[in-house]
Amino acid sequence: MVVEWVMKDDAVTRQLLWRDARTGRHGVLRDFNRRVGVFWSPAKHHLGITDAAGSDNSHALRWDGVDGPVRSFEHDLYQSVPDTDPIWRNHHQYFDIVRWVNSREILVRAWGYGNPQDPLIDRLYVWDAQGKVRRISQHTTPLIPEKKEAIRQAERMLEHRGLGGFSYDNPLYVPVGFEGGEGGVLVALGFWGPSTGYLLLMASRGGSLKLLDLKESRIAWGIWSVSDGKRRVDAEIVRLVLRAGRNAEDIVRMTGAVHDGTLTDEDGRFQLLRVSQRRIDVLFDGAALDGLVGGPSGNGLSWNQHQYEFVDVDGDGAHEIVETISDCEGVGPDAPFKCTPRGRRSVHRYNGNKFVELKQ
Repeated sequence: MVVEWVMKDDAVTRQLLWRDARTGRHGVLRDFNRRVGVFWSPAKHHLGITDAAGSDNSHALRWDGVDGPVRSFEHDLYQSVPDTDPIWRNHHQYFDIVRWVNSREILVRAWGYGNPQDPLIDRLYVWDAQGKVRRISQHTTPLIPEKKEAIRQAERMLEHRGLGGFSYDNPLYVPVGFEGGEGGVLVALGFWGPSTGYLLLMASRGGSLKLLDLKESRIAWGIWSVSDGKRRVDAEIVRLVLRAGRNAEDIVRMTGAVHDGTLTDEDGRFQLLRVSQRRIDVLFDGAALDGLVGGPSGNGLSWNQHQYEFVDVDGDGAHEIVETISDCEGVGPDAPFKCTPRGRRSVHRYNGNKFVELKQ
């Protein structure tokens, strides 16, 4: 049995198909718009998928037979967990298949954040073929301090180490979950010029934060241009398959700007970060905006703008980064402008440590 996807005629929607190589029978499993992870049962008779439907939600689904009806984990969970449970109050809610436990049961991670009373919910459930859901993690992830408190603790950690600068009010806050159910947070703080940025990865233990890793750079996080510092660029969690045959991982996408304080050197940066209970790993570092030319008055500005897409270029199931550069001009980055894409696109592939550009 083979599962594959094709692009539909609208060039936006993808379709997940099944095909029996022995009999030639085939059919449609599901339409999807972003990414899916496919999980076969040990004997390859049953199928589960995680549909990463949006940046703020994902769905766990299963088929006892590819040509039969589909079951939804979210629907089955709702039958046993009341609607007053905090798991239903998250702005970002994800139901992700971890693995098959045996030929009939699936381990599902149910996690999310965005509820001020419970900033991060992270649980494990076993889900059987009849729709019965059994929780196996016995506690909610320890309470993570809300954004304001987490940033305050991060700033104190920097002060204690003699680090910092002329701050600006644009810190980034990303709740994260670790293996074993421990919760944490990634805080990015930027300082004006010369621009300096700090990434602090912290674990939540007993309501307080313990520093796991600290990275310093010249990037003032949360903006794409120092001259356009009011335009916020929030951090985002994206789910990427880094290597063929592996499951999707949560990767943090960050944007910031570099500046030497003289109005002559400005460069927007884009990074992909993997976080663990030990450290922050930079998987990709590239330009977001560069080549800015124009006077302080904002007249006659021109610049290069970089856009990144996550695409399975070669069909092996792993994501590559496709970079497109556009030449932009106008009054200023925060006013109407015109951008013209260049003809060439760059492709970056994960090599086991980071994404590197492929030679063309």
